[in-house]
Amino acid sequence: MPRRCTLPLLVALLLAIPAVARAQTGGTTRQQIDRAIQLYTDFNVEAARPILLNIVSPGYLQPVSASERVDAYKYLGASYALQGKRDSATTFFVAALDFDPFTDLDPR
Repeated sequence: MPRRCTLPLLVALLLAIPAVARAQTGGTTRQQIDRAIQLYTDFNVEAARPILLNIVSPGYLQPVSASERVDAYKYLGASYALQGKRDSATTFFVAALDFDPFTDLDPR
């Protein structure tokens, strides 16, 4: 005979899901973006890119504010520009501008 899940156990499991999701992804969205930016500024662009791509992917489960999304797109664009991949860089810069038309795309 199958055991029935009690209400307190079910509530505890549901409350644990966000903490597990954060643990699997390495922190909040802002923390991940800050980590990617630090990697980028340390010239470790190849390590920063997957973090940023994960944040802008449709399967990303954590909340992403518009400013966080803009930051991710800007740094993705810059990472591709450094590699001379102009089309990819343009795509991500345009995406950043789509979310915030007043975004500063500093050439540095």
